[in-house]
Amino acid sequence: MSIDREKLKSVMVAVTLVGFAYLSVTVGCSGLTTLVMRASLGSAIERVQAKAQELNLRIESDLPPGASAEDIEVFLTRHEILFSYDRFQNRYQGIVRIDRGSGVSVYLYVDSNKRFVRGEAQTYFTFL
Repeated sequence: MSIDREKLKSVMVAVTLVGFAYLSVTVGCSGLTTLVMRASLGSAIERVQAKAQELNLRIESDLPPGASAEDIEVFLTRHEILFSYDRFQNRYQGIVRIDRGSGVSVYLYVDSNKRFVRGEAQTYFTFL
């Protein structure tokens, strides 16, 4: 099904996430055509949550308090986490992209000597 772009007067996008199971997108074209697309997000959400949980366990087991900056960078590289160091927040911050609009953010906080203090992995969803 194709939409005639010349006749497209208004586009309404309604995103509804019901029980984190479905994403519904409704596009209206000249008030004549309604296209409803449903995409199951259940498996995508589960993959992102599983990766965040895995990384939290790895942080806890692989990075003891006081680990050096070198140890932290080796950890991030080994787990294929794209990262940078934020000197204003004293942390390494990284990202693991799972799908186009989702992934895991990783934050590894350090002290003034860049020694590991604590870390966390969080899911994110942008849907953009």
